[in-house]
Amino acid sequence: MFTHAHVGIINEELPLIQKREKTETEEGLDLLSVIEISQELALDDTAIISGQAALQELTTIERIQIGESEFSTEDEYILRMGQFNGVDIMKNEEISVQEDLESTQNGSDFPIETKSEVEKKTRSYDIFGIQGEFVAVSGENPSSAFSLLTDITGIEIKKVEFDLESILQETGGASWMGTFSERSGNVRSGTLYGEQISFRDYLEDDDDGRFEQIGPVIEFGGEEVKMRITRDGLVQVVSPGGYRKSKLSTLISEILIEFAE
Repeated sequence: MFTHAHVGIINEELPLIQKREKTETEEGLDLLSVIEISQELALDDTAIISGQAALQELTTIERIQIGESEFSTEDEYILRMGQFNGVDIMKNEEISVQEDLESTQNGSDFPIETKSEVEKKTRSYDIFGIQGEFVAVSGENPSSAFSLLTDITGIEIKKVEFDLESILQETGGASWMGTFSERSGNVRSGTLYGEQISFRDYLEDDDDGRFEQIGPVIEFGGEEVKMRITRDGLVQVVSPGGYRKSKLSTLISEILIEFAE
């Protein structure tokens, strides 16, 4: 399992929270948030944050009724070519239920209806980092977790952008993968995978193109750490597997955080 998180800068220490709950009402529904934060000291007395959070948000579910069967757009169902309940609704293509299915009826009077419903969705997060330096959250929609932390602790969290070009220079300039954009010429953007990729072989000069994600291999703690880092603050360890969050906290602190903007 890959260890990953989005990183945010903090300029003061987060308070330790044994457990705190918060309830808000939105559109007549009670939404619960729960958070707890603890810390432990590393051998060098660095205070490493750890914690968990969960929150409920409202989400709109688009439901599509085809005959007596119902699909939800959130389930990412794919209707494949052929027949559905004996009625030919598609020709020579796949279509996602997120698209307008009425266009797939091909003249059939087979009933297709859509409706929207508001439901609760629970998101959960792991929290870790270094006190007074940064906090990282792993989970879907990290901005919601940062907002919850700020709301409960009163501490501002600045979601980082990484200077990927400088990280590559610091780590030797090669990468196992990466995405670039805004390149001049016929190929303006793309994603590359391989070994020891030098992006300067693909970008004409230092001012040509912009990195969106990179995959450096970093020597840290006596081992090679294969990573994926995005401009918008995501840090992921691809190998070794099961990388401890406390080790990733130290790696971010000692190597990556100086390239946070």
